[in-house]
Amino acid sequence: MARLFYLLLALIPGLLTAQSFQDTLLIEENFSDTSGFTDLSRLLIWGDNTEVESGFQHDSIEDSRGLINQAIHMTPKAMEYAGYQPNTIRASQAVDFRFPTPVSREADTLIVEFDALWDALNSPGWGESGRIVVTLLHDYPENGIPFGAIDDLSAEAPFGRPAYNMRLRNTENTGAFQSGGLMLYGGGEDLEGEIEQAFGYWLPGFSSEAGGGTPGQGDPYPLSPTQKNEGLALASTTHWMHYTWVIAPNRLSFYQRDALAPESDNELVMLMETPRSDQFEGLIVGQLNEAHGTDINEPPALYHWFEQVEALRLYFRGGGPSLPGQSGSTSPV
Repeated sequence: MARLFYLLLALIPGLLTAQSFQDTLLIEENFSDTSGFTDLSRLLIWGDNTEVESGFQHDSIEDSRGLINQAIHMTPKAMEYAGYQPNTIRASQAVDFRFPTPVSREADTLIVEFDALWDALNSPGWGESGRIVVTLLHDYPENGIPFGAIDDLSAEAPFGRPAYNMRLRNTENTGAFQSGGLMLYGGGEDLEGEIEQAFGYWLPGFSSEAGGGTPGQGDPYPLSPTQKNEGLALASTTHWMHYTWVIAPNRLSFYQRDALAPESDNELVMLMETPRSDQFEGLIVGQLNEAHGTDINEPPALYHWFEQVEALRLYFRGGGPSLPGQSGSTSPV
C-alpha cells in the first residue's frame, strides 16, 4: 500500500520550523534539539577556530508582520567564512536528517515542507548571499560521516550520494535563467550521483548536474518551458514564505505560498518528470516530452530513477566579505 510521508521544517539561509499534519510523519523539526540531526559544520575546523565549532544558531525569528518561527540560521562568524577555499567552512554548512528506514519511491510519496525568510536579496542572481539546497540522498554512509571526511578524497562517497536536489536562491531577478529555483537528479559523472569535489576536498552541500556541469548556468532540464515558472520571485526579506516539495514516484513538483496563506494558494514553481529508468528508452523520452512539452530524442545525460531515499540534507549559503587577501570566491553553484 502506498504511503504518504511528511518532513516538516522551516528556514532562512537559514531558518526552519514546523507544523503538524496527518499521515506518516518522518521529521517535525524546529532545530532546538541538536541531537536530532547531524551538523556537518562540526566535521571540520574552519576559520580561526582551534576546536570544533558549529556554524549554526537557533533563534526566534520574526518577520515584518509579527509572524515568529523558531529557526536555525548561520552564525555571523560562519557567514564570514562561508566560502569554498581552504580555511573556510567549505560548503559544510549543512545539516543531515537520516530517516528511520529508507523511503521507497515505488509507490510512496514524500513531501518536504518548510518556511524560509531571507535577510538580503542578491542582485546578480546566483544567491551567494543566501541559498538553500535541499538534497535527498539515496545512499547515506552506514556509520555516519566521520570528522575530517571533507579532506579525504580517497574515500568513496563519505557524504552519501544525491538522488534529487532542489535549489532556492535569493535572487531578486525573474526571467529565463534568472529565477531562484531549479531541480536536479543525481550529479557528476556517475549514474549513482556524486557530491562535488573542488580545491582538493569535498563540497558536501553540492552536487553538479548529471554528466557534470554547473547547475543554473545552462539550459533548464529538460529544456522545458513548463519546468520552471520564470515569473515568480521565490525569496522574501519581509515575510515568511512556505515551500512544498512533493516527491512522487514519477514527478517532482515544487510549490510556494505566503506562510500565512491557505494551502489552496499554492503556486506551482517548477516540476520535473521522473520516469523509471529501467523502462524502454522510447517510453522515457515520450513521458518526458508529454510532461514538459518538449521534443527531446533521448533521455538527458546519465538519467536515472532512484528507487529509494535514505536521508535529507539542508545546505545554507550565507553572505559575507571576501577573505583577507582575496578578491572574491569561486562558486560551484
